[in-house]
Amino acid sequence: MTQWPGNTNFRLPCETRPSALPGAGTGAFALAAARQGDFLGLDTPQSGWLLSAEEALALPDAVRPYTWRHVEHVCFRGGEGEPTATAYFNHSFEPNVLWHVGCYFALQDIAPGDELLLDYSVLIDPLWGGRITDATTGRTLEGVEWRRALLTSCRALTAILEASLAADETTP
Repeated sequence: MTQWPGNTNFRLPCETRPSALPGAGTGAFALAAARQGDFLGLDTPQSGWLLSAEEALALPDAVRPYTWRHVEHVCFRGGEGEPTATAYFNHSFEPNVLWHVGCYFALQDIAPGDELLLDYSVLIDPLWGGRITDATTGRTLEGVEWRRALLTSCRALTAILEASLAADETTP
């Protein structure tokens, strides 16, 4: 059992340990709960790529326009370094985490101890097809063309954010 290795860009506290999936190796496991639709973190390899909104606003006028739009209270900038969170997530055709353009969201409620799982089909190129077998179903994983992958993740993100907003509106 290892505390989340160095990736400070993933907001949900996690640890790595042997996966519950047969033959999957190491997995990432939640140490805290997350609600469906929660923003879990970013797929950037080092904290030097990130700025808080306050840090971005404090940049000189000539530099500030080169920071990107923030997600919640995080802004992006360039850098290189250690592995991203995706390296610790295993594949499932029934994932509990959505990867969308470098951001992670909870597809469903996540409890402490749950293994974090992604559908790799939106991450891998179709040319990689047939190299990965789903440990639970035995199905061969096929990557999808980038436009279809983006459309798939857009639709999934839209659905979970709409559900999350609707739940917030009905909560007194």
